Amino acid sequence: MSEPSTYTIRPDLLYFRNAGEIDPRLVTIMGTNIKKTSNAIGQFGTGLKYAIAVIKRLGGSITIYSGETKLTFSATLEIIRDKQFALLHMDTLSPDGTLVTQPLGFTTELGAKWDPWMAYRELRCNAQDEMNGSVATSLWVADQDDLFREAGWTHIVVDCPEVLDAHRKANLWFLNASGSRASFPLETTPSVEIYPYMGHNGFFCQGVKVGSFVRRPKFTYNFTNTLPLSEDRTCDEYHATYELARQFYSTITNINLIRDVVQQHGDEETMEDHINWSAAWEDPSHAMIAVVEDLRKRKSSKLSQRLADKIGIHLPKEPLTQAALSREETVVLREAVNFLSAMGHTFSNPIRVVEDLDIKPTSRYLRDEGFIYIPKEILSYGLKQTAAVLLCEWINYELEYSNSASVEQWLLNKVINQAEELAKARLGQPSA
Repeated sequence: MSEPSTYTIRPDLLYFRNAGEIDPRLVTIMGTNIKKTSNAIGQFGTGLKYAIAVIKRLGGSITIYSGETKLTFSATLEIIRDKQFALLHMDTLSPDGTLVTQPLGFTTELGAKWDPWMAYRELRCNAQDEMNGSVATSLWVADQDDLFREAGWTHIVVDCPEVLDAHRKANLWFLNASGSRASFPLETTPSVEIYPYMGHNGFFCQGVKVGSFVRRPKFTYNFTNTLPLSEDRTCDEYHATYELARQFYSTITNINLIRDVVQQHGDEETMEDHINWSAAWEDPSHAMIAVVEDLRKRKSSKLSQRLADKIGIHLPKEPLTQAALSREETVVLREAVNFLSAMGHTFSNPIRVVEDLDIKPTSRYLRDEGFIYIPKEILSYGLKQTAAVLLCEWINYELEYSNSASVEQWLLNKVINQAEELAKARLGQPSA
């Protein structure tokens, strides 16, 4: 092996290295995932192919050294059904000087929606999944490539400005990257690690960015269980918030953390303000119950009403004291009840007016008590508003409809039926 004559520093190159010699077939065959560890980041066996296609589409170059074998990539233009494609080829140069060229079976259109950082992510993840993986830049490069020919090791050299820029911003894509704000997590569960907010909307899976929240989160989240990933190795926000709802509702015990998540702070809406708490089906933790009960007693306007209602069935049942009514309020209530009775909606349960419901009890709570409760404040809005509230309670508890969709459907059917009756009356037809 000849000695290289001169060395030049190349800050424009990006360099990946790990123990073991990559099998060239892992470049040519799709779906070849041979990661040996259960927590490997790579799952699909296609990431390296996507990275090669993206880099070549950007006009860059990628060279892989498998031990002393050198793999380079080129593209030839071909027309397929009147459309031009850049078909990729791999040149394999063996240590004895034998050169073999073969088509890869995919074009630079592979991963057409991938951003440069995704190609960087794949190469870095591949190195991390193997032994002694590393990534570096600003290399001293010899005028011959003998420096990268090393038995027992894989070296990958990338010349692509866009991918190099992704490396310089690695703290956005990797929790353990240099410059990342990740420290010790504030809370850890079997499914998620919660870190202080790191200045961006990204969320992570096993330390690698897989998506971004639409709204700014209050914290940064790293999911340690596998999330459902799409073709570009990203995850929809829905799946992330679904898992967060379950964890905060049932598993997390840090009261201060829960309090920060369930309350809105300031005028800016955050991701946590829009968590769908209905996704949590397990019983709430004692910490979650304690936080919601405390905020309810404080009458916090920043507490999610949907969460308060959901937790309400787990709180001690406090007796509701009947409110004293003025003569005018008594008249409004009586006229509202008579109005609904004339429409055919009579109440089998007595109606009790209370000063403040605070958190609306569930239908089961009301039926067990044997009363229909309404807040006294409603009566001040007059006959129509009082009748509307009572009608909703009648639908919920007389018909035992348990969700707003059922109530809305009942009301729509009622409106349509009444319109049909009016139309028949105008035409002189008998009612049904």
